[in-house]
Amino acid sequence: PLVPLPEILSWPALVQSHAHAQVFWFAAMVVLGISYHVMPRFMGVALRNVAAAWASYGLLLGGVILRCLYQPFAQQTPAAVTAILGSAMEVGAVIAFLAVVRSTVQEYKRNLPPGRQGQPFVHMQYLILGSVAFLAATILSLAGAGVMLIDRTNLQPPEINAAWINLSVVGFIGMFIFGVGQRTMPHFLGLEHTRPAAGKAALAALTFGLVLQISSLMTPGSKFQIASSASLQFIGFLLFFLAVPLLGRIPVHRPAAPPLFALFVRTAFAWGLLGTAGYTAASIAEAVGAGVQRPLVDAYRHAWTLGWITTLIVGVGYRLLPIFFGKEIRRPRAITAIYAALTAAVAVRVGADIASLWIPSAYLWTSMSGVLALLAVLLFAVEVWQLTSKEEIAQSLPADSEITGSSNVAAVLDAHPELLPVFVRYGFGALQNPVARKTVARFVSIAQAARKHGVDATAMIAELNS
Repeated sequence: PLVPLPEILSWPALVQSHAHAQVFWFAAMVVLGISYHVMPRFMGVALRNVAAAWASYGLLLGGVILRCLYQPFAQQTPAAVTAILGSAMEVGAVIAFLAVVRSTVQEYKRNLPPGRQGQPFVHMQYLILGSVAFLAATILSLAGAGVMLIDRTNLQPPEINAAWINLSVVGFIGMFIFGVGQRTMPHFLGLEHTRPAAGKAALAALTFGLVLQISSLMTPGSKFQIASSASLQFIGFLLFFLAVPLLGRIPVHRPAAPPLFALFVRTAFAWGLLGTAGYTAASIAEAVGAGVQRPLVDAYRHAWTLGWITTLIVGVGYRLLPIFFGKEIRRPRAITAIYAALTAAVAVRVGADIASLWIPSAYLWTSMSGVLALLAVLLFAVEVWQLTSKEEIAQSLPADSEITGSSNVAAVLDAHPELLPVFVRYGFGALQNPVARKTVARFVSIAQAARKHGVDATAMIAELNS
């Protein structure tokens, strides 16, 4: 280590706590929050079992804090027991999350017309499997905490830690990214062609890869099994690119997201593909006895967590949060600065890890990567705070008021239900669903909705006021 630590602490334990916080505190919180918002909208129903949703938030937050704070001191029994308690709370959070999913799906099925079976959307299958992987990851983390108590150590066993990272990053977060991505990315990026068959094939490859990863824990030393798991996950990643051609030409005549959003998405998936390729290469090298040095492992893991997941979270947040909260980004230039700082942070981290194989002093540059990443996250946090801060949102519109671009869609329809056909003519057919009028319409202004659908807002507002 470059910095001496008290005897009771160790860098490996701090690294594991850091990874735990990054995956379960940052990424998992974002995934659950977005899931609670988009999942019911995918099914056209309201979110059910809201109390369990709040419970999942409290349990996950409290569990992550206890686990991360007390693992470095887990040689001492009280700290180890507290870390176990934190991991058990994380398991409880996932169970609460699954209860919300189950209640919402049941509501969707109840609203189906008699005799009609729900369409088996492939993206929902991704979300279901991602939820199962999330539960498996938390149970594995709980098992690792138990091993720490028994062995009086502050480190999860390497095989448990490696499987936990893979289940969390690819199994849980990755499945949610792939599932939501197949539903939303074509629309947000204006893509004309997607391939559902490739999406199903990607799901199968990723699922079998994760099953092999979990089963490898029951057969210690099965390096070929882990290499096969990694290879299947890499194939699944490539198949996703066939399903959603993110690197293809974005047609200019289709309504699409701002160019910076496309840049976030493409950069994130490029890092994800690079990280998965590195994981696959490392696993194959281990299987054939070549051995893999630690800096290479750090490189592909940071390509995953910082390059793929964090970049995508920031990019998707930049695109979706203004829609969710009916507000505009106050400082668009800050998003450009965030992208530049985050991309530089990943490049410096991955590059320094690899360069340190030949030039050990290059590892010092990883500290610069941390500074850049922290700067990007802090800037993004400021934007999120401003977007989510409470402001008085118009819930009604006086009958004699003029409709403007900033008027809330739901408020307009509440005051003037006779204007629904005008919205439908301009491409807002979803508003014919009462659930959509009660949910998503309450978070979107007319101007935002018009931009999203590529509609001439001036013409539509003039017709609404006529």
